[in-house]
Amino acid sequence: MSTVSHLSTQLERLPFIEQRDRSLLLVLPGLFIFSAFMLFPVVYLVGLSFTNAAPANLFAGEGAFSVLT
Repeated sequence: MSTVSHLSTQLERLPFIEQRDRSLLLVLPGLFIFSAFMLFPVVYLVGLSFTNAAPANLFAGEGAFSVLT
C-alpha cells in the first residue's frame, strides 16, 4: 500500500470531519509551511526597519542578530 492510498484511507475513517472538508487536511499543512516561509522575511524586514540598520553594521555583525530577539 502506498503512502498516498494509506493516507486517503485514514482520512476516510475520520468521523468528526465531513466528506467535503477532508481535502483541507491535505492542503492546510502546505499552506502553513508556505506562509511561514513567506511571512518570516516580511516580519524580519519590519523588525529590521525599526532599528538603525545600515549595510555597514549588518555585514560587520553589530547587532544584526539582535533585531528580533
